[in-house]
Amino acid sequence: KVLFGGVDPAPLREGLNVVWNPLYDVVEMDTRVLKHTAKYDAASKDLQAVHVDMVLNYRVIADRAPEVYRGIGLGFSSVIIDPAAQEVLKAQTATHNAAEILLKRPAIKSDVQKELTAWLAKYGIELKEAALANIRFDPAYEKAVEAKQIEEQKAEQKRYELIQAQRQAEIAAAQAKGK
Repeated sequence: KVLFGGVDPAPLREGLNVVWNPLYDVVEMDTRVLKHTAKYDAASKDLQAVHVDMVLNYRVIADRAPEVYRGIGLGFSSVIIDPAAQEVLKAQTATHNAAEILLKRPAIKSDVQKELTAWLAKYGIELKEAALANIRFDPAYEKAVEAKQIEEQKAEQKRYELIQAQRQAEIAAAQAKGK
């Protein structure tokens, strides 16, 4: 309830609420779990650009809804959640090399979720789940990694062919010796 710009610290609960004073404005805030999806850019320890699509499931803590409205407003998603998610993600990716980021994705997700939960709790927002939906790198880096993988596969194929040729030579030598 809001009276001349002053927010009543006691929230109205879900269901039917009767406000007898017609001077009060009632501001509705959804306390159900909501989804926030955004794309964030960060950098790895070896200064490679990392592009992450992050999905956050969060909710406003019902008892703190008046505090959220008074201190932040209804646009708390862009005011608090976006900057917090960006900062936490940048801090986490900066501790890993680009090659490690995909391998250590579960650990990075866990750390991001833990830090973001603490950050948002200060503002009356409960983080339910954070998901790193898609992690990408710059196209030039991705092509370099792909080329490296191809070269490693070619080298592995050459090693296999060499081993096969050595075995064939051993078999031929054994057959010649037997004759």
